[in-house]
Amino acid sequence: MGDYRNPGVGTFLYSAHEFAETLTNTHPFSLFSDFFKIYAVETPSTQQGIRVGSDENPISAPYPGTYLGTYLPRPWQVFSTRYAHALNIANWVSSDAIMTQIIANTRVGAGVAYVFGGSSYYSQNSLGISTRILAWPNLLTEWTVYHKTVYHNIVIHELGHTFGQLVDEHGGIHFSPPLLSRANVASATDTDEELKWGHWLGHAGITRRAAPDNAPIGANFPSPNNSCIMQGWQDAFCAVCSAELTRRMAMISGETFEVGRRPNGTVRPTRDSVIVAS
Repeated sequence: MGDYRNPGVGTFLYSAHEFAETLTNTHPFSLFSDFFKIYAVETPSTQQGIRVGSDENPISAPYPGTYLGTYLPRPWQVFSTRYAHALNIANWVSSDAIMTQIIANTRVGAGVAYVFGGSSYYSQNSLGISTRILAWPNLLTEWTVYHKTVYHNIVIHELGHTFGQLVDEHGGIHFSPPLLSRANVASATDTDEELKWGHWLGHAGITRRAAPDNAPIGANFPSPNNSCIMQGWQDAFCAVCSAELTRRMAMISGETFEVGRRPNGTVRPTRDSVIVAS
């Protein structure tokens, strides 16, 4: 089936290579693509696919032959019983790893993100799990453009959570109230001048979306409904999320980055420009 230099179609390494190409060509990650180091670590399970429960009958354990203990208690949740082992493997491969991503083969689209090291932009303990959505019943070989696109968007969405510390831009019943300290959520009581993305209002489609338009009571989101990958699994970040991801990558790479500057080039009067040092 090929090797790491020329992986065979349908293999884990082929899938990992395809995602690496997508990530480094997705804005704003593409702005810093030369700084990325991506490692693929193949840890195959002895059983095909993962167990999937239902809302009516959730499950609480994986298949015994699932290497990292991945399973879906319900179709919208995905868990692993061996988080620490996955992080240990990643840190063995690269001692300065920022993000570890578990890929699980299944018929259901789902993802989850965990940040074990607080809200640092340079956490070595960020971990996400994403399901590589494959056709049924042949989980390992049937792979379409649709499946690939959904899987890639799920992983990028989870990177928004782990690396970007961004919240889900929706108010679904399965999700906790958003943390108002995060870049892409604000209090509904903030005035336009107090709003953290106030300098974006009126530009690039940025607004303040409040309940009941798919936002929780008391919170505002920057993008219109269904227009940011942090709300669902669309293929683009809104301008506010892109700016936060860019800021974090700039801090790591040592680039200078100004905040409080409007897209038309003028500086917001109520906030000083800040140069982020390396």
